Amino acid sequence: MNKNLYKPSRSIEHRYRRAIGRLLFALSEKLKTASTADEALSIIRHFARSPTFKQAVYKIVKAMVTQVAAGNQKSWRAAAAKGSREHRFNLLLYSKKQL
Repeated sequence: MNKNLYKPSRSIEHRYRRAIGRLLFALSEKLKTASTADEALSIIRHFARSPTFKQAVYKIVKAMVTQVAAGNQKSWRAAAAKGSREHRFNLLLYSKKQL
């Protein structure tokens, strides 16, 4: 039996860790110009409130949630196919779709 079938995919985690890292790299470049803690705080606040940052975060989160949801759907289907009560589970899924 393949025990790795039901483990969460770490590729999703790595992909979005890199995406968030790239986003924060821009912030770290701006922070290099700060000479005081107050100035750094001001840069962080401005960066976090900018529409560009909010759009980028929303895009990353939307893609991540979509990919995780698709991965979960595959896992549930695989679980239903392997279960001893496959037919009853599939009927239940079908009846939920009809609602």
